[in-house]
Amino acid sequence: MACYPSLSKNAALLVLVALVPGVCYFATTSAIPKLRFVGWMGLVAFGLGAVMTILRMFQTGATLIVDEVGIHFLRSYGTIPWAGIERIWIEAPHSIRVMYLTVRDRELYRTRASWWSRIFVHGQLVPSRGPIELNFAGLTPGIDAVWAHIRSLHPELTSS
Repeated sequence: MACYPSLSKNAALLVLVALVPGVCYFATTSAIPKLRFVGWMGLVAFGLGAVMTILRMFQTGATLIVDEVGIHFLRSYGTIPWAGIERIWIEAPHSIRVMYLTVRDRELYRTRASWWSRIFVHGQLVPSRGPIELNFAGLTPGIDAVWAHIRSLHPELTSS
């Protein structure tokens, strides 16, 4: 099973990501210094998000592949074989469903991600001790189809 960038999903994300910098720009015109500062910080952060979403819209090819070998993260971690995965689960922090993987050698996989990816995708330059997060925003098929496929291949990894 392969996940590809979805033009329609990314276009919807772009609309959302474009609205926030607009609000932030409005905050930069405020007479309140703290609000201006927050506006500029939001403009920088969400402006980068808009650029990343635009770039993602033009990417072709699969970004995530789940097969009998393992899970292949084609733009970040590389291949994580099934033998290297301890557990997979889904949570919904802040109402966004995210798939988590606990791996046996997490530092190996986290350090494979590029500097850019570690900063802007994972929010950290130094690898953390937590699980690997998979966000399916902008990808098709989505998290439900991938979860069903993983459960059919390795149900023992998805049990609590």
